[in-house]
Amino acid sequence: MPNSLFDKGNYIIEDSLFLESGYKALKEIGLVQEVFAKNDTDTIINEIRDTIVSSALGFTQTNIDKHGFDAKNKCDEYIEIKATNSLQKPSGTFNDTNKEKCMAFMSNKVWLALAVWHNAADLVCIAYGNNPKIGEFLLKRMQDRPSGSRSTQTISFKNLVIKFSFSIGCFRNKYALTKSLLTKWDMQNCINDIKVLKKPFSFIE
Repeated sequence: MPNSLFDKGNYIIEDSLFLESGYKALKEIGLVQEVFAKNDTDTIINEIRDTIVSSALGFTQTNIDKHGFDAKNKCDEYIEIKATNSLQKPSGTFNDTNKEKCMAFMSNKVWLALAVWHNAADLVCIAYGNNPKIGEFLLKRMQDRPSGSRSTQTISFKNLVIKFSFSIGCFRNKYALTKSLLTKWDMQNCINDIKVLKKPFSFIE
């Protein structure tokens, strides 16, 4: 019986230099995991990146549990952080959205941030804000999805800014790059609205 999966994929012999360099980088991450007793590799990378983003926006208390939002501030406001490495058409994805999360976004207590990264550790810019219509958007998309399908919703960087009135922020050394990217994303009218964010930690380049 024919199976189209056998016709998909791009199978290669990996470059040995790439594997060696990647392995050494993973060993360095492994040392951090040992020191801080954080065994899940995906989680530790997300935790580091999310904390940089949330702290830059004033949400300094990181949630290290799997449930709940990513961080909160001193006013007991919460923030959910989405990340993308796409410099072409950046967007954030919500997976397994339920009604409880939609209702939380409809309140004034939950913020959303979409961070655009270049490679693993280079934060380019962030779209961030607080708009109850995000919750309405998620709820409608969740209810309108085909029966039995996974509850997944996607919001683009551009729509967050244009349709949901989100702010755009970046560190000073990424201001020029952010300006050029906004032009590339057909958002040149938003260039004057870029806010320069203070780096929350001295080690950030």
